[in-house]
Amino acid sequence: MRILLSGIREHREEFRFTAPLCLEDLGDRAGEGEAELRVTVDPAGQRWTVRGEVEARFPFRCDRCDRPFTGRLTGDFQLLVLAAATPDLDPEESDEVVVLPAGSQELDLTGPLREALWLDLPIQLSCEAAGAGPCPGPPGAATGEGRADEERDPRWGPLAELKRRLEAEREGEALPGDDTGKD
Repeated sequence: MRILLSGIREHREEFRFTAPLCLEDLGDRAGEGEAELRVTVDPAGQRWTVRGEVEARFPFRCDRCDRPFTGRLTGDFQLLVLAAATPDLDPEESDEVVVLPAGSQELDLTGPLREALWLDLPIQLSCEAAGAGPCPGPPGAATGEGRADEERDPRWGPLAELKRRLEAEREGEALPGDDTGKD
């Protein structure tokens, strides 16, 4: 998504874009989505302040159950765009300062747009958090499939014993060696 800044010299301009967008580096966890971008450009001589708000929907795959769902991401960004480098502002020190290449008046918003959406991306993609209903969990979790062959980590032993005792207590059974004081 690009904006031609050469025509924006005196007054604020507002733009609205809708375009397909991919979040790179997610592999098969997300497909191509559609982003709606609202941009305001305020000119000040050879500088422009660019503010953007983005809302996008992407087809994701749940990290727990691998079920497809549509997730919504939102974000915003602000840039100071310079027609030429100036000694008072160093674009290397800030991601929010952009110096246009010599002879160019076109600003590409794809990078700031993706960055704003990445900041809203949850660590774990969950169909339940996206409102797609309760997550059924990993394949086989409801039926207990695959658990017989798995070796238990010995660190869970005390917790498993506590669970067994609590379940037995709930059912009213006394366990051998149980000194809970019941007579």
